Amino acid sequence: MKWQHLANYLGITAWAGLRKAKERLSPALRELKEKDYISDWSWDEDRLVVFAGGKYVEEHSARVRALDHYQKKQPLPNTAQHIENEKPPVKGNRLVPLASRWASGYDPSAKELLDRECTLADLESVAKAEGIAITRK
Repeated sequence: MKWQHLANYLGITAWAGLRKAKERLSPALRELKEKDYISDWSWDEDRLVVFAGGKYVEEHSARVRALDHYQKKQPLPNTAQHIENEKPPVKGNRLVPLASRWASGYDPSAKELLDRECTLADLESVAKAEGIAITRK
């Protein structure tokens, strides 16, 4: 990435020369390396080359796994077990089944919430009102 683009992306002043850019970015790059977000960096003419560190790889992997799980829209592994043991819904409250699933760790999609005209806060209050144990992690 060209350092001028990096400066624009970060919303900081682009320096007049490469020497000044290297001077100003060095403390931040050293801190990122100390915290294991990057393993190393180097300059290739006016481009900053950054290599991912262990902590960045861990966090990125967790984000990718979460995205994959969300895109598959599969219930969490223990959700089925909780659904079998859930209380029967109180007649007239259409949110109890979804609130019960939410309480056991299921994350409803935006479409499910819109279809039921409710929010996550509504599900939490229904679960509490119905005495459903909230075991979310």
